[in-house]
Amino acid sequence: MTKKSQIQKAVLSFLAGEGNLGTLIKGRFSRTGTIECDRKPVFIKICTDPRRVPRMENEYSWLKRIDRVSPCLVPRPFALMPLRQPGVECVLAIEAIDGLSLEILLEDRNANHAELLEKYGQLVARFHDLPFASDSLVFDGQTWPDWKSYVVGALNGYLDDIRRLGGSLPPGIERRMRIVIQSSLSAPDLPKMQVVHGDPSPNNAFVESSGSLRFLDLELTQCGDPMLDFASLGVFEFGNKPGDWPSFLRGYGRSMTEGERRRIALCRLLRIVRFMRGQLWMYRDLAGFEERVTDLETVVIHLEDKRCPDPRPLWLP
Repeated sequence: MTKKSQIQKAVLSFLAGEGNLGTLIKGRFSRTGTIECDRKPVFIKICTDPRRVPRMENEYSWLKRIDRVSPCLVPRPFALMPLRQPGVECVLAIEAIDGLSLEILLEDRNANHAELLEKYGQLVARFHDLPFASDSLVFDGQTWPDWKSYVVGALNGYLDDIRRLGGSLPPGIERRMRIVIQSSLSAPDLPKMQVVHGDPSPNNAFVESSGSLRFLDLELTQCGDPMLDFASLGVFEFGNKPGDWPSFLRGYGRSMTEGERRRIALCRLLRIVRFMRGQLWMYRDLAGFEERVTDLETVVIHLEDKRCPDPRPLWLP
């Protein structure tokens, strides 16, 4: 029996109530756990929402591509299997890694935070340096010819979805967003498209027992502006403590230029609007949507200041 067949049999057995997946973690759109295959643990991710299937397919595709050129950055992928069962869309099987998430380790007061964050910076830099650079950008099933097209097209799409789903923004904020975006896109140092993780939170960076780090959860991985990852990283707690960003940037290999800081703010703007769209689309959460309006206005105000001061707000490293 092949590994794929063994994995499929174990998952079907679990779904039939005849087996288990170890410690099962139930999320909003997936369930995760482990099985044993050839006497080795295999990590299983069960997709329970049909809207997330394209993201699982994207994750499996990138895991295979990265595993071929730099297997130490991600777990080895084994299979992505469609399973048309009640409440189940597909199952992703990957190598199980012995270790803990960076998020858990950073909560330990006795841990060497500076060393961990420096290794974290090295991991992000190696991810950005993967040999898959592109002139175009692919995200959410669409291909954009360049960075400018993506920013304008993505913003228009998110705003259209928000209106269609019954959301509304404060008067004038959309016009101000378009003005600061146009100003930012006229900068001379527009990016080359590189591989970005898309959701590089400390929870998705796994520290192995050997001390090395690997990335998990590649659902949002794409070719894009590397500052997309910095815009995501800045919302996590590790960036709010003295010394955190210097340690991370020491591992990354350099600090950010003024132009890159503006791009981080621009990516943060897009990230917030996309998240607001998700609050309505995925969760029907109008209260959560409205809570993000203040965040959006803060970023717009920051981009309206052409001096783009450094290094605050805290999500600008």
